[in-house]
Amino acid sequence: MAESVSLSIVIPVFNERESIPHLLDEIHSVMDTNFNYEIVCVDDGSSDGTFEYLRERRQSDDKLRLIRFLRNYGKSAALAEAFKRISSDYVVTLDADLQDDPMEIPPMVEKLQEGYDLVSGWKKERRDPLSKLLPSRLFNITTRLLTGIHIHDFNCGLKAYRYNVVKSLDIYGGMHRYIPVLAGKKGFRVTEMVVNHRPRQYGDSKFGRERYFRGMFDLLTVLFLSRYTRRPLHLFGLFGFISLFVGISVDFRVLYLKYGLGEPFSKHIALLVFGVLLVILGVQFISIGLLGEMIAQSTFKTGESAREVVLYESSTPLGLVTISFSSSSSDVLISVITPAYNRADEIPHLLESIAKQTVASDRFEMVIVDDGSTDQTVDIIEAMIPSLNFNLNFVKQENAGPGSARNQGIEEAKGELYVFIDSDCEADPRWLEIILDSFEREGFDAFGGPDASKGDFTTLQRAIDFSMTSFLTTGGLRGHSVRPLAKFYPRSHNMGMTRSLYEKVGGFGSLRHGQDIELSNRIHKSGAKVTYLPEAIVYHRRRTTLKKFFRQVFNWGVARINLGKVDSKMLEPLHFFPAVITVIASTITVGFFINPIKYGSFFELGFGFFLFLASAGAWKLKDLKIFFTLLAVIPIQVFGYGLGFIVAFVFRFILRQKVWTGFRKKYY
Repeated sequence: MAESVSLSIVIPVFNERESIPHLLDEIHSVMDTNFNYEIVCVDDGSSDGTFEYLRERRQSDDKLRLIRFLRNYGKSAALAEAFKRISSDYVVTLDADLQDDPMEIPPMVEKLQEGYDLVSGWKKERRDPLSKLLPSRLFNITTRLLTGIHIHDFNCGLKAYRYNVVKSLDIYGGMHRYIPVLAGKKGFRVTEMVVNHRPRQYGDSKFGRERYFRGMFDLLTVLFLSRYTRRPLHLFGLFGFISLFVGISVDFRVLYLKYGLGEPFSKHIALLVFGVLLVILGVQFISIGLLGEMIAQSTFKTGESAREVVLYESSTPLGLVTISFSSSSSDVLISVITPAYNRADEIPHLLESIAKQTVASDRFEMVIVDDGSTDQTVDIIEAMIPSLNFNLNFVKQENAGPGSARNQGIEEAKGELYVFIDSDCEADPRWLEIILDSFEREGFDAFGGPDASKGDFTTLQRAIDFSMTSFLTTGGLRGHSVRPLAKFYPRSHNMGMTRSLYEKVGGFGSLRHGQDIELSNRIHKSGAKVTYLPEAIVYHRRRTTLKKFFRQVFNWGVARINLGKVDSKMLEPLHFFPAVITVIASTITVGFFINPIKYGSFFELGFGFFLFLASAGAWKLKDLKIFFTLLAVIPIQVFGYGLGFIVAFVFRFILRQKVWTGFRKKYY
């Protein structure tokens, strides 16, 4: 090397336990004394012991820096996080699978010193199977033609950058494939050099075939961002004016046929409607472009937003922390109790929402009981404890179910009012304030509140929330109505009881599902004052897949039968309604396929009702995507609950079996 430089070697790592020791050894053997270098490994949620090995190796390797993601975020996020935290003159990235040769690092840095800003590797002689070679070549040709960046291998992991390049890149999703494009569009000098590509020695590729489809969408994003980020109206306005022009021309043609040639409108009604639709579409395109202009102006003035929180491995491991609380006896102290099991994605949202409560932090504490989580839930909670502005008592136990975890939380709690919120919920900022105000002004022994969705929820979560809370579906049964159809039973995602009431009726029972309703039933039978607080809202991040949602509602159907066996008052006639609908709808559907003429009108009536419900949801939430999602969610909710109800009814009432719990694995 002609000069001494500082260099950061960035390696995204995901389940490469066998490869990473050899790679690190190779890098150390290649780098000479002219380099002041560091190796930055970003563990992207590995589960094969990779992180544990890196943590141990760092104790003896002073060149190694380690960043850890609590779950898998993807290669782009790993690179972006590393780029944020380096300050070297040059940066080299390479993959951890040993296919990239560390011997290429010095020549690539020398290429940078010739005046280039980014050097991308070209795996001219690839050591991959034909099934990867052909799609890769098609991808590179397409990207080269559409972007005008003339390099042969956009997706090569081996790249070298100057410091100012990595600091200017904003990569996310699958954007790592298009780093040369992003850099080139910013005016940086981009080149390539042929590099040695080696066959994979250990494990399998972490990228499936779906990456090709995602790559095409990412390419469209790159093209849009590189050309129209600051001028979105130029794109949407073009389509808008074309649509407007064609639509107006079509409608003028219809007017000419009517008033010039005397032909009736009815003869050309389809053409007239088509023209009107094109005009509406044109106005919408232009409106989107104008909104995009306003967003672009706001974005470039306010700068970038923060990324998701990740945990950076510290040399001092975090242990369990229990924070005690003391207050004067005149204070009403609330204990917020939450059971947690494998909620790594949701628990940060809950803790952040509790930190934003408008009630003074000396009026409440929080008790979280981890019920034997096997994901990163414990790590996340422990990492967040030092930064919280309220008192948190964190307890761990072996997996015994949510009821047991809540009871353990009660044993740990110091408050006079126990408030329960589930780990997949977020509390409205005034949640505790409303509860405390009602308790002090009106007094109650127990309360319950509603759950809702937020704007940052996924389309599926918002659709599920509508399906669960709307009066048209089950909202009237679950208490999301001023006049519910059935008796209101506080539910554990948002309920509370006083210490004195707990000492009288006890805690949660042994039922795997439905133990909150069983407790609420005991509360009602005790004569306690139960209050519904409609403004004490929690936001429920419900099951994130339709499969999980089906398991959930199926278990609720099972739970209702088990509850009816405990006390017949908990099994009201209205609870049979979803099961009846399931039987009728199934009969009509089967009959329709056997005899469409006989059952066609019934099938159309039922399907029309589902369309009405989906339309109501889309109208309420002002989102067309909700309509299509509800077409799947509502039937799953009704049929899932109904099927669970029917199966459990057969087991418990006909076959006289003992308690049946439904789905247990991967459910909480």
